[in-house]
Formats: sequence, C-alpha cells, structure tokens
Amino acid sequence: MPEPMRDLRHKLRAQLSWAGFGSPAPGVWISPKTDAEAEAKVILDELKLTGQTTSFLSQHGSLGRERDMVEAAWDLGKVADLYEGFIDGFTGLAPRSPDEMLMSQIKLVDEWRRFPFLDPQLPHALLPPRWSGTTASALFARKHAEWAEPAKRRWREIAHRDD
Repeated sequence: MPEPMRDLRHKLRAQLSWAGFGSPAPGVWISPKTDAEAEAKVILDELKLTGQTTSFLSQHGSLGRERDMVEAAWDLGKVADLYEGFIDGFTGLAPRSPDEMLMSQIKLVDEWRRFPFLDPQLPHALLPPRWSGTTASALFARKHAEWAEPAKRRWREIAHRDD
C-alpha cells in the first residue's frame, strides 16, 4: 500500500494480526490454517481491498527453512514471554475465601483473554522447543475449572444481595 494509505495499512495489519496471520515480508501475509482465507476475505471486504489482493494455498517447499519463515512472520519470543509471565502469576495463586476465588477467576480470565489475539496457534512442529503456551493453556484450564463454581456461587451471592 502506498504511503498516503498509512491508516488503512495500519487497520489491515491490526486485523490480520488479530486473525492470527503473520507477515514474513512487506505486503505478504501467511497463516498455517488453510481455512483462514475466509476470515482474510471478510477483513479485506470490510476494508474494500479485495480487488487489490491475491490468495493461494500452498505448502512449504525444499528451498529455505520453514522455521525462518515462521520467525520472520511472528514474534514468538514476545508471545512466549507473555505466557511465562502468565504462568509465573498464576502457578502459586491459591485463593481461599469466596471473595478471593471470585477475584482470582476474574483476573485469570482477564489475563488470558489477550492470548487468542497474540498467539497464532501454530502447529506443534512450527513452535519453538518447550513452548510455554502449552503449559500456560493447561494452567488456565486447570485454574479456571478449579475456581469456576466457587466464583459463580460468590457472584450470585453478591448479585442477589439487594433482592
């Protein structure tokens, strides 16, 4: 996109990134998901850019390293750091009272909700060794399940206090 279209370029970049696309080179967007083309089309239609784009489905060939392309397209180190911060923040958290359970559940969900926009959900073979996203996901599921009922119960108590 030409320089005068900077705002449109920013919108496109933001929306494609949120959809899990990565950009290994200027003007090139990739996704490991073959069904992502439909989501890209919606974004391009909304921005009125469909007529200026081309899409294709392919697989990595024998030239170049697939891992190099992944590293150019996504900042997985940044995402890993955020996952590790999440793990550090919630691993030892053990709320005891109903109020602590509710607050911990709210904090857990609030912290977790950013990851679907940051993590491109690459296939395991394309992830760095010892990917912290796997550990973080398991931790989220475990804590969420553990705190869900007490948190809901406390929320209902608070909500019905004035009834």
